[in-house]
Amino acid sequence: MSIKTTTHSVSDAKVVTPSNSTDLPGGTTKLVLVGVAGNLQVTMENMVAGTSVVLPVPAGYSPIRVKRIWAASTTATGIVALY
Repeated sequence: MSIKTTTHSVSDAKVVTPSNSTDLPGGTTKLVLVGVAGNLQVTMENMVAGTSVVLPVPAGYSPIRVKRIWAASTTATGIVALY
């Protein structure tokens, strides 16, 4: 499986407080930085609003483009959205 990553560097970062009702304030991420591995319940860039998927993520950078990180099933901590 090939993972496509962005060719542009990030220019902004925001600490994430997962929310079941609010999209990320910076829009869609380029990457997500996770301090402690766990699950992220996310709405990805091209998913229909209100839908989500739970992804197991390691500590470190994850090249996922998400517009919301939900509180419900998120167990990862130290989450930073990179734009």
